[in-house]
Amino acid sequence: MSVTRRDGNAAVVVLGDLDAWAAQAIRDATGGAVDLLTATLQPVADTASAGWYGPGNVQRVTGQSGRIEVVSTVDLIKGVVRVSVGSTDTRVAGKKRAPVAAFVHRPYAATTQLKAVTREQFFAAPPSTRVGVAKKDNDVIPLKKGDWIIRVVTPLASDGKTLLPIYVNRPGKAAVQGKLTELGAAMASNMGRKNG
Repeated sequence: MSVTRRDGNAAVVVLGDLDAWAAQAIRDATGGAVDLLTATLQPVADTASAGWYGPGNVQRVTGQSGRIEVVSTVDLIKGVVRVSVGSTDTRVAGKKRAPVAAFVHRPYAATTQLKAVTREQFFAAPPSTRVGVAKKDNDVIPLKKGDWIIRVVTPLASDGKTLLPIYVNRPGKAAVQGKLTELGAAMASNMGRKNG
């Protein structure tokens, strides 16, 4: 379990022995409901990560925000423990101190990329797609100096839908709804222990 402690705009990820202590405190405070939620959402996180970085979607992970995990967040001001599937990136940006964007869109249908072609293919292509001749090698695209270049629709182009609802929100909600009775029982037993 990864525990994030949030106090207003500040957030701290708890690790090591402190993480184990915080996780046990959360278990005790919630009657095991957090463990049940974590176990319920772990397959969602695993499937989301596999689909997100699958052949039709994102091709590489960059930085902290690229990790999809089950995250427990403790909000000290509201007194709330939240278990969710998402990024462990705690960075914030802008005047509103909003979390750094952690999730991305699939490529839109009009998304293009550069492609090296023969001279004949270059002049056969529509003028609006012609880029020119490469002036130097480029390993990233990949292009070599002297290549004739046109712009083509990327093979990964799709409908541009946001991946978050497809891979995280909908399956996560369905998984949790299937465990509502068990979650209610765990919370009720804990309240009875505190009040009794």
